[in-house]
Amino acid sequence: MMTRLLIPATAGVARHAVDDNLRALVEGGGYGTYLGLGQVVSLSRDDEPIVGDEASEFSREAAHHPERYRPIVRFVRDLCDRAGLTAPRILDFGCGPAILSAMIARAIPAAHVTGVDLSRDMLTLAAGTLQSFGVAGRMTLHHHDARLVAREADHLADVVVSRNMLHRIDGLGDTLTRMVSAARPRGGMACFTAFRQVSDLGPAGQAAFVAAVRERRVTRDVENLVRSFVRAHLSAPSLEQYRKAAGTVARHLNVREVRVWAGNNNNVCLYFQR
Repeated sequence: MMTRLLIPATAGVARHAVDDNLRALVEGGGYGTYLGLGQVVSLSRDDEPIVGDEASEFSREAAHHPERYRPIVRFVRDLCDRAGLTAPRILDFGCGPAILSAMIARAIPAAHVTGVDLSRDMLTLAAGTLQSFGVAGRMTLHHHDARLVAREADHLADVVVSRNMLHRIDGLGDTLTRMVSAARPRGGMACFTAFRQVSDLGPAGQAAFVAAVRERRVTRDVENLVRSFVRAHLSAPSLEQYRKAAGTVARHLNVREVRVWAGNNNNVCLYFQR
């Protein structure tokens, strides 16, 4: 079966060098403050779980901004409706405090949602989220490395989702392939949103990024989270690397459709139909 690899024209953003906006932030103490050695080592590395204050700040921020998750919830619900999935099994890799998982479970009452995360602290927070959303009876939480879960068992779910985790993994193509393989064949779907590499943005996008960092620094008590936000966008794969990783998935799995596009809020979206 031939795979359709669709990369809309809107995703073709020209690659720019980091411009004066970012240099000004460095010179003004922004990146120097957030990325200085003494502070970076206090945060989780990309291959480590998010724990402690960093996990708590992430959870508080997520709970205050449900609008960031609603487009993904609508997308997943529409996918299930179009596929005729009345009681879908949905798997959320890197679920964190389970805001997205719980919102999906509430939006699709017959669904069973499983959240997987490497951080026990995050899963403790997630358990509270499930209770507050009233979906604890329809959700399961697992403490595990998402990469190992996908490697150990294929076809775990009708729909696989993940939000803002791909920048934390090595071997993007191979790991993405394992994650997509968790979707059942002949109809399973996987959709991911991920951080956008800052150097992929044009001058306007970089200026908006700088403004967002400054606004968070001044008005919010989330210092660890802001530093993680900056690091995430600096260490994220480029749009071209995401495209190549999607191509790796298409070469190794029987997928009918692959979409890669630049989304709003400086993110990248990837969709796979098995």
